Amino acid sequence: MQKTFSDQEIITGLLRGGPAEDAALRQVYLQNRMVILDFVKKNNGSEEEAKDVFQEAVMAFYENVKLGKFKGESAILSYIYSIARFNWLNRIKRKGIGQKIMETQKATDITESFLPRFLEKEKELQVLGIFEKLGKDCKKVLVLHIYQHLNMQEIAAAMNYDSGQIARNKKYKCLKKLKEMIVKRPEMIGFLKN
Repeated sequence: MQKTFSDQEIITGLLRGGPAEDAALRQVYLQNRMVILDFVKKNNGSEEEAKDVFQEAVMAFYENVKLGKFKGESAILSYIYSIARFNWLNRIKRKGIGQKIMETQKATDITESFLPRFLEKEKELQVLGIFEKLGKDCKKVLVLHIYQHLNMQEIAAAMNYDSGQIARNKKYKCLKKLKEMIVKRPEMIGFLKN
């Protein structure tokens, strides 16, 4: 099974070069590709356009790491997503599609369909960004519990813990750590409540 790198390890790998850089770039592609392709395609882009926007966003991220402009202040996924979104919205404006969409859809249609989907994706990216900073074990335990709905015995087996009680203790500590991280970012509290 291929090792998963933290955001900091990816940055270090990209700066180191050679095989470390190749492995880091491979993970950047794998972790970010579908999110960006889905975003562009859901917003009137073709498969080809989605691939172009994704490639441009990854290259901009890569160059910014190499130039020291990106140091990991935000999650890599959030950063690449922001670049891709900005690039795609600019393309739409240049092609005039944005105006056509605005003319053919009432403002309420856009608000009711695109905005909630967009905000959900933004929330998901913010949460994923925080999950990345939790550490590999905490991230895995919480994903198994929250997203895969595994019980403590199943989590213990997946994590090679001796008992469900150890898994329960780990989950408690990780949730506490997650809450502390969210409390340190008041803008996240309001964002997640909405």
